[in-house]
Order: sequence, then structure tokens, then C-alpha cells
Amino acid sequence: MSWYSEQSSSWREEIARNRNNPQAWVNYFVASRYAQRPVEQLNQIVHEMELAVPGSFELLLVEGWNEGFSGKSYDWLSQAFAMKPDDPSSYSSLLLLNELLLNKQDRKTFCNRLFESGLVSGSLLNYSYNVLMSLDRDAVLITEGDNTTIPIFILQDIMNVREDVTVLNLDILLEPIYRNQKLNQVDIKLTGFDGPVAKNSKKLLCSTLPLENPDKKFYYALTLSGESIAAIKDQLYVVGLASRLSKERLDNIAIIKENLEKRFLLDYLAVDFNGENELAAGKVLNSNYLVPMILLNDHYVKDGNLEESKRLQQIVIKLAGEGGKTELINHFLHRNEGHSASFVLAEIKMKELEESFKPIKIITRIRNSRK
Repeated sequence: MSWYSEQSSSWREEIARNRNNPQAWVNYFVASRYAQRPVEQLNQIVHEMELAVPGSFELLLVEGWNEGFSGKSYDWLSQAFAMKPDDPSSYSSLLLLNELLLNKQDRKTFCNRLFESGLVSGSLLNYSYNVLMSLDRDAVLITEGDNTTIPIFILQDIMNVREDVTVLNLDILLEPIYRNQKLNQVDIKLTGFDGPVAKNSKKLLCSTLPLENPDKKFYYALTLSGESIAAIKDQLYVVGLASRLSKERLDNIAIIKENLEKRFLLDYLAVDFNGENELAAGKVLNSNYLVPMILLNDHYVKDGNLEESKRLQQIVIKLAGEGGKTELINHFLHRNEGHSASFVLAEIKMKELEESFKPIKIITRIRNSRK
């Protein structure tokens, strides 16, 4: 956030020198948004941009992004796409907006465009593949944010991976018309959830949906905010890169072992064939592997499978180093050496480890402003 805050100030200075530079306005808006500036300030940026670069492709983009999930946003971004169909800046937003409108074919079209643009992180696609492979057949997966939803749609729509999984994005699910139509389409019941969106709506959705649909298996991406899963956290069992909700005690270690040993694609964690930057979206999310891997390592040690433990620890130590968590992870890897202690599943909490991360969009790029 501090970097985005600095960029916001720098681009504001750039605009003061040249108010007719549309790309500078885009960078100023995006940096301000990721710096979590107040809504009023973002609206003011859009207003000033309307005066400075009216009718521009960049203005249509920013107006669409600022509006959020709505028909007006769809109109602005569709106009932007019509002006520059080969510019990928509109693709991810139009992908999600077509999901909002339940336009399955158009969603697939923009999944394909975004994938072919080459701007989707390869590590993010690998990560998302393993999220899907964490789930049972016909599962319901709850996600939040763009980075943990868009690549899953790409895998389902373009590569036909786990099309049996129903993906429910909490941000889009807050829209009442979409929510009613989508849930009816996938035969999921939800009652008493009408009226304006409340502050705790995401938390209510996470807890209410499984209550009213006990015949379905609900999974929650590890990237969900702690607030969203607060009401059900004691019923969640990590089974890979997602947690499964279960009222009964679940042998999640056996499921983790099955997933990591037989279902996951993990070679990309050991060798980076794409040469991605350390801040690539997929690499930032790789710390989420630490929880299931530490649980599995404990299982190996308990069973005396020291060879598998050593192999897994090498990956864990690498991921911990890349994520700045070496000291913390070393504590968990060696906590039982020289003494016996009972193991508590709640000792390491992914939400607390990852609280400093913020979701960002896939395709937006910000250039450093040069004074």
C-alpha cells in the first residue's frame, strides 16, 4: 500500500504538468485505488478526468472500474472494448461483468482473450489448478476478489478443467438479481437474504449457504478474508488450497496427502520456467501452500517417513523464504525436536499469516513515474 500511495502522489504531480495525458490519469486512479484512498477521492479523480480527457478510451475504462458491478459499468467497458478491441485492459472486467449477467458464452470469449493476451501469471494458473484439485466432485467453491476467481474461470472455460465445480464469487454474489438467478441456476437454496447489502453480508452468505444446502459440499478458498469466514472458522478443515466445511470431525490429513501426492501440479514451485517476478500474483499466493504442507510433514514425521518429510521440507523452506516467513516456518518444522508436545491444528492460521496481502487485479500495470 505504501508503494501505491507513493505512486499516486507521483502520478498526481505528472498530471499537474500534463493534464491531457490519459495514461497518466489511469495510473493515478489505479494507484489511488490500490492505496485504498476514500471513495470520495476516487470519484473526484474520475470527475477531473472527465474534464481533462473526455471521450477517451482510458476514461471509459476508469469510469467502468470505478462503478463496480452494474449495467452502467458494463456499458462503459463495452464502449472501451469497441474502441480498442486488441487492448487487454478491459478484458478481465468484462469477463466478470458477463458472469454477473450470466452470459456464459461472452464470459468464455473474454476468458480466451485474456488468456491469449499473455498477461495472466503462469504461476497463478498453476495455483488455481491446484485450488480446483483440492475439491470433491460437484463441489461449491466460495471465492473473493479477482485474482482467485478469474483464473479459475479461465481453467474451466478454456481448458475444461473441473467444470463440475460451481464457483461463487462473494463480490458478485452481493448483487441481488445475479444472486437469485445464479443460485437458482445451480440448484442452491437461499432464503431471507433480500434488501440492501449489509456490512456483514459476505459473512452471512458463507454461513447461511451450507446451512440451507446440507446435501452439497462447500469449500472456501484460503484467500478469503478472515471476516468473511468468521462465523464458520471452527468448521473449516484445510484440505489443500481450500478449506472444506464439515460439522463432523474430518480426517483432513488423509485428504491433504491424497491431493499433494496425486492430484496437485507442484513442479512449478521447485523450478520457475517462466521467469516471473517475485511479486507475480501466483507467487504472492504461494504462501498458502505452507499450511497443508506443514500438516502433511507432521504426518510423515509421525509415520517415520523421513525421506518424504525431507523432500517436502525443501519446498516448504523455499516457499517460506520467498514469502518472508522463514523464521515462523522454522519454528513449526522444528517445534517438536528435543521434547514432546501435543499438536494443535490452530497453531498456524493462514489468515493471520496473510493479513498483509491485498487482492489486486490481474492485468493492470502501473509504470513508475519519472520526474
